[in-house]
Amino acid sequence: AEFVIQSEASEQIAEALNILRSWNTEWNPKYFMTDYSEAEYLALKTAFSDIKIFLCDFHREQAWERWVKDSKHGLSKEEAQHLLHMLRTLANETQMCHFVSHLNALKESNVWIKHHSVREWLNHTWLCITIRLFINQEVLQIL
Repeated sequence: AEFVIQSEASEQIAEALNILRSWNTEWNPKYFMTDYSEAEYLALKTAFSDIKIFLCDFHREQAWERWVKDSKHGLSKEEAQHLLHMLRTLANETQMCHFVSHLNALKESNVWIKHHSVREWLNHTWLCITIRLFINQEVLQIL
């Protein structure tokens, strides 16, 4: 199904999902994939409280690539590639002890230490959702 809404607000998305659900009373998905959208995440959690939400790898990669290549962030090509490598390592980790080790390595890296913009972007955009993305892998217990 598809729906068109006036703005991408969680309330409007949740309303559309609930309309779709009213047309399909047995529709209760266990999983949903979304791009990085807080509005979508909140709407899905409102409409389906027990749902497991996954972040689309393609959209995550696209967002990361665009950010590191934007010259206003001041990363050299080598720094951008190194940061992408560390982020991909984190994103693909399945064992919590290794995830935490990779996260610590990121926070001790030169690109993290040297660039305030990297720290701000990761802390406020990506690392803040780490708990919700990795809760099924029990990383929450360590963080």
